[in-house]
Amino acid sequence: MKSIKALFLKKQEKNPLWGDYICLIEAVRDRKFTRKWLGIAMNELITESVDYESSEKKQYLNYLYSASNPLEEGKNKGLNAL
Repeated sequence: MKSIKALFLKKQEKNPLWGDYICLIEAVRDRKFTRKWLGIAMNELITESVDYESSEKKQYLNYLYSASNPLEEGKNKGLNAL
């Protein structure tokens, strides 16, 4: 499996106008990374000069995790049931 960094750099190269966070989201989408590895990647690869509060950082990490590990079709049906 390619590393998150390699995937991230490939997305950045193909899409130079995208921000770092968007490139990271697209790099990990549907690749089933753990929260631990996503957190490490986020700390290492996001170079924008934004100081995130811990609550904001947690939300960004949660979104990365959900992009990397989408719900399976069977699980989605249970969530949408009336």
